[in-house]
Amino acid sequence: MMWQCLASRYLWQSPWYSLREDRVHTPEGRELTFTLVDHPGAACGVPITAGGQVVLIRNYRYAVGEHCLEVPAGGLPDGLSPEEAARRELEEEVGGTAAELRYVGRFYSSTGISNEIVHVYLATG
Repeated sequence: MMWQCLASRYLWQSPWYSLREDRVHTPEGRELTFTLVDHPGAACGVPITAGGQVVLIRNYRYAVGEHCLEVPAGGLPDGLSPEEAARRELEEEVGGTAAELRYVGRFYSSTGISNEIVHVYLATG
């Protein structure tokens, strides 16, 4: 049995994600408040060179207070497919394009606090 949502309300919204508060009923019969990040999803393109090396980028991330190694990734604004978003991020973040994008799969980025799904593509050529 899963948790049942009794009511939802947005505490805060931005163009990129929102903070939502749900009143839920658990399988154990408890009623509680659960706060989560409501996210439209993201896509990443993992660039692979002709020599088989993965290309990473280095970005400063305020939330963790340091520079992080990452693959090019970004959100899914309205109407943009995951593949289109992956291509856009490759161009924006590494200045390149890929002859082939191969879909690897998807994953939830932070299941304890968010519903964000990240679509992963291998970018070659």
